[in-house]
Amino acid sequence: MIRKITLAIFLGFLFSVRLISQVLTGSGTEAFDIIFRHDFSNNTPGSYKKNEWSEDWNKPNWANQTLGYGDIIEDGSNKYLQETFPPGTFLLKGSGTQWHARFSKGYEELYLSYRIKFSSGFINTDLRGKLPGLSGGKSNNGGYMPNGSDGWSARFIFHGTNIRFYIYHPDLYKLFGDAFPVEGKKYYGTGPELQPGYTLKPEVWYTITQRVVLNTPGENDGLVEGFINGRLCARQTGIRFRDTASLMIDRLFFSNFLGGDGKPTARNEFISFDDFFVFTYQPWVDIARYHALNRSGTILQLPGGN
Repeated sequence: MIRKITLAIFLGFLFSVRLISQVLTGSGTEAFDIIFRHDFSNNTPGSYKKNEWSEDWNKPNWANQTLGYGDIIEDGSNKYLQETFPPGTFLLKGSGTQWHARFSKGYEELYLSYRIKFSSGFINTDLRGKLPGLSGGKSNNGGYMPNGSDGWSARFIFHGTNIRFYIYHPDLYKLFGDAFPVEGKKYYGTGPELQPGYTLKPEVWYTITQRVVLNTPGENDGLVEGFINGRLCARQTGIRFRDTASLMIDRLFFSNFLGGDGKPTARNEFISFDDFFVFTYQPWVDIARYHALNRSGTILQLPGGN
């Protein structure tokens, strides 16, 4: 009788562990605190309507675009956003879009994930440009170096389908070999490749994720981690994003255009986006917190699945 009771308790324990494991590794939303999400499923196919765009991205008060906000493509039961790059267009002249989706408050640490697909022409590494990321304050970009109190940004940059970090922080000048910031000189974002030596395949959907942790004011302990399909691929540490605690992660910086370097396209090319999530993990999820690093080989479970 004692053996039966002991066996029952043991089996009950295994069943409990199995249930907990399913919750931790499931692709549902119970493990996450969702700050922002959009998947285009309710959007009208065709040119991305301004009123829908405004509602979808928390009513942006700034946008940089010349030909609209992209197109909503219907593919079977799915819809997604497609940005088009016509022949000869470059920078934000004739193609490309930028805007800010502000959050209701600021955060010290956040994750951003979205799905992305490059058209076939992006096998050419001369096609280069920017991709969305998290930012704060003025979301410094365009060569304008942050001063520690005005803003920062952590976007991605692509060379063909090779993706790397593109971070604006107050110590950029050191990476350009200057002992002090040179007045009037522009300094551009930089950072490691997500998966060195590996090129994403065109016409295939991937999930790109970044984790941003702001530094403690007065310390260089900020960090960014990058993931492809949930797998940790790169990190950059020792970052000074800010000198004041009032500067936070307070927006998603949607940025997609060709340039600053590289070449225009020779034909219509496309970059497609879907399933945007900005989130943190619930306290009981076993994941790196604050300035701790995720372990090498970490595979995240993501709100929209991997």
